[in-house]
Amino acid sequence: NKDATVYTNKRVLEIKNPDTHVDASAKVLNSTIIDPCFIDAGVVIENSVVGPHASIGAKTTISSSVVSNSIIQTNAVITSAVVSNSLIGNFSILKGKALDLSMGDYSTEG
Repeated sequence: NKDATVYTNKRVLEIKNPDTHVDASAKVLNSTIIDPCFIDAGVVIENSVVGPHASIGAKTTISSSVVSNSIIQTNAVITSAVVSNSLIGNFSILKGKALDLSMGDYSTEG
């Protein structure tokens, strides 16, 4: 259930990790990170706003987007999107949408 999973992520970030964790290998360029968030290894965030309550999986790229209250798994690509209350799977691609969604692994939207 997407809503239960996203809500649980929010609570875990608030209780266990109230400050944002950004892996040393992540690149945050011209972007704002709003606590609490978890940003894994190899993530690239450019010209975007991420948080609060966002968990971003390894090697994901987010550009020109706004992501909040969401879980984005590994190797996803988010471009020119507004994403809230969403669960986005591994290797998914999302372009140019404003959505509350659940995308499985290897999905493409936009």
